[in-house]
Amino acid sequence: MSSLMIPDVKEVMRTAVTVYKSTSTVLTFRCSLAASYGKLLEGGALLKLDKQLQIVIASTTKAIGQLVQGAKEKGKSIEWSQVVPMMSQNLLLEPYDKVIESREDFIKAGPSFFRIGENEDEAVVREVMSWFGKLVNDEDILDDTNIAIDQCARIVAATGARIESFPTIFYKKNKVEAEVLDIAVLRYPDIDKPFFKLYRIKLTAWAICHRILIAERDSNGVTGEFVCRKYKPRERFLKELPPEIQEEAAKEAQEMFCPKYKPRECIATKYSGGSC
Repeated sequence: MSSLMIPDVKEVMRTAVTVYKSTSTVLTFRCSLAASYGKLLEGGALLKLDKQLQIVIASTTKAIGQLVQGAKEKGKSIEWSQVVPMMSQNLLLEPYDKVIESREDFIKAGPSFFRIGENEDEAVVREVMSWFGKLVNDEDILDDTNIAIDQCARIVAATGARIESFPTIFYKKNKVEAEVLDIAVLRYPDIDKPFFKLYRIKLTAWAICHRILIAERDSNGVTGEFVCRKYKPRERFLKELPPEIQEEAAKEAQEMFCPKYKPRECIATKYSGGSC
């Protein structure tokens, strides 16, 4: 998969959890774009897709590579604001289904509610997991990202720990917030879900302290933001492509996602029940 210049989302999330476990402070983990392949990397899976899907897979992968390479040459990372237009303005793709956008707050009073590492409060973990499931509301994405929700809870605890007590101040309201996760993912089409899915998950941890005289009220939580767009082949435009262009694009996709692919051999194995 050297032709694709973005990491696999499962590897990205494993790295994120490692980062979270290695520090007691709040660090932002950001990935401008990761990939999720579904069943596409299973042996011969690409060859089960119709030619139009193979064409848009090749086209999109090349466009991503150019975007990433251009950003690297400038010493930068690609931005969400670049990825969405790249997909939306691709003549070979068209929007599929409605854009999903959601924002959910998970709020609890008290400074110790999120201290999972100290209290091992499984009820809290389950509550946070339920909240995250409501935010995303997509089993496919939840399986892809495999986010360790208990780690998100620990991050919130670290954020809350930043708030200091102000005993000499008559009235104080102090809010601390930190972005802890910002990840964009492009899910490739496969035989079960023949469309691209582009989504972004952003989690911001925060804590608020109200102090009036000796009375102190604390609350902390997480604000989650989720957006998801889907794209499918633009059939009308693809049909107008010259046959030789269609064949070349499909071949490029096969070479990208089927490393052992050889045109003549693969044609034979398709009819013999094998795979490339």
